Amino acid sequence: MGSNIDYSASLEKCEWADSKLHDLHSKLLRWFHESDRSIVTKEDGDVLHVVAQLSLPIPKTVAMETVEIAGHLRSALDKLLVAVVESNGRGSSGVGFPFGGMGEDGKAEPFPSARQDRLKKKLTPEQWALILAQKPYPGGNDALWALNEIANQDKHRKDLVAVGTFGRPRQIRAIGHDERATYVLSVGTPDPVPSCCDQKRECIMFSLGIGEGTSLPEIKIEPPITTSVVFGNVRGLTGKDVVGTLHKQLTLTQRIIELFKSPL
Repeated sequence: MGSNIDYSASLEKCEWADSKLHDLHSKLLRWFHESDRSIVTKEDGDVLHVVAQLSLPIPKTVAMETVEIAGHLRSALDKLLVAVVESNGRGSSGVGFPFGGMGEDGKAEPFPSARQDRLKKKLTPEQWALILAQKPYPGGNDALWALNEIANQDKHRKDLVAVGTFGRPRQIRAIGHDERATYVLSVGTPDPVPSCCDQKRECIMFSLGIGEGTSLPEIKIEPPITTSVVFGNVRGLTGKDVVGTLHKQLTLTQRIIELFKSPL
């Protein structure tokens, strides 16, 4: 499609996003190394909560860097279509990569919508079909659609990122005692995680039903559950790993550019 099209602006944005993502990953690895993690139990009546605790808060710049990386990738897609439209001899004012919307009721809006007709008229049928094939709307290619959702976030939001736990343990071995005896409680796989930490840097990984008056001062999870930085209160992304999501979006963006570079 595009041997005569200059894709350099899009590729530069991808390279910049890749570099920033590498820096973000390194920063989070240092933070995890420096932050002490522990697992404690907290009783709530006849329910025992197994809680992960971290000693250090997420670095303040993580949210800003996350939004910045997503912004670079969305800009790469915008610049891609600007180059394509201009190669078609059409004006590029207002041109951007189309993303599907979601209504206040949480339901996906029709895609493509009437507001995208202007872009459609500036592209060849093959180019437009290629965009539609990417399914950039909720319920289609969710990772691609979420790119726009992240880029639109307020980078100063306190709940944009959180600490989450991942894993599905085969066994929880809890050593406890009551008034009569000491015993070992072994339970099967709990409900799946992830779950997100609150402002106290604690997160309930799962809960167990126990008899009243029972205490479990020691607990071991096999295999251990992994902690990671995840999206907090972000529509469609809550609980998803930040670095993993951004890396997938980088790969998707690079793939779309390569598709446009290939002849149809």
